[in-house]
Order: sequence, then C-alpha cells, then structure tokens
Amino acid sequence: MLLPGARATKPTTFGPSERIQHSASLWRGRSSWWSIRRSAGMIIAAVVVAAACTRADGGPSPAGALLSGTVTAGPTCAVAMSSNDGGAVDEQTACAPSPVEGAHIRVNAPDGRMAIRVTSDADGYFEVTLRPGSYEVSADPVDGLVGVPDSVAVTVIDGGSVHLELRYDTGIR
Repeated sequence: MLLPGARATKPTTFGPSERIQHSASLWRGRSSWWSIRRSAGMIIAAVVVAAACTRADGGPSPAGALLSGTVTAGPTCAVAMSSNDGGAVDEQTACAPSPVEGAHIRVNAPDGRMAIRVTSDADGYFEVTLRPGSYEVSADPVDGLVGVPDSVAVTVIDGGSVHLELRYDTGIR
C-alpha cells in the first residue's frame, strides 16, 4: 500500500543509509508528522535512559563505580596482656582496631592529580563514585596516630565496586 503522494518504485534491496533516504523520500511534505515521530522517539529514549539510571529502591543510580573503604587504627592495646582473674584474654576482641573518624582520603588519577577527596565518618567508613579507571588511594596524616596507611592502587570498572581497608598505626606496642 502506498501513502498518498508516494511513487511506486521497483522493489530493490537497500543498504542502511539507502533505507533512510528512501524512507525520508516517502515522507516529503509531511514534516510535521515526521517531527512528531522524531520527538516521540526522543521522549521514549529519555524515559528508557531515566529508567536505567534508577536503583531498585527508587533513588538515582550514579554512573561509574563505587569505591568504599573502612579506616581503622590499631593496635589498641599492648601486645602483652594478662587478665585480672588469671583467665585467658581474647586479644583479637580486646585489641580490635578502632574506626578513625575524620580521616581525609585522597583519590588520585594516574597522572597524580587529585580526582576527589573524601572524609571518613564516625564508623571509619567512606565511599565515593568514580569514573571507570585506575586510581591511587592514599590517606593524610591524622593527629595522634603514627604515620599513614600505605597507598593502594585500584582499578574500578563501570557498575563495579571496590572496598578498601586502610589502617593507621597507633604506636602502641
């Protein structure tokens, strides 16, 4: 069936670009209809993109990858311990590392420029969304703690996540 104003042509096989040109020639003189279809297509595409950028809980989904970590300090007690009642002491529980609040974590791009700086919360936790790529993660000195944790090289991929454990030394022996 031909649209009004269209000419019959001999059936041929068209390549992708020729199909577009052939299709457009059928719609000449119908620019408002074509414009409506194109606008509707853009609206549908925007809705699909918006839906893809939504988490299951309804919040917006950040593009990129999640880098998170826990910042702790340890040891929190002397290595040689004794219990007052003569029983055994669980050194792992008694001397567990404690969270470090307010630690400044720097995430540097491969060229050395700082990509972002984040601060750990009361639980020693931090997180940041990054573009996919390789980064160097380091921590600034914290008053009352000895030195800084070793820098860590990480590579994050789109949609992935990496969790780090950064540990300061308390200087307790």
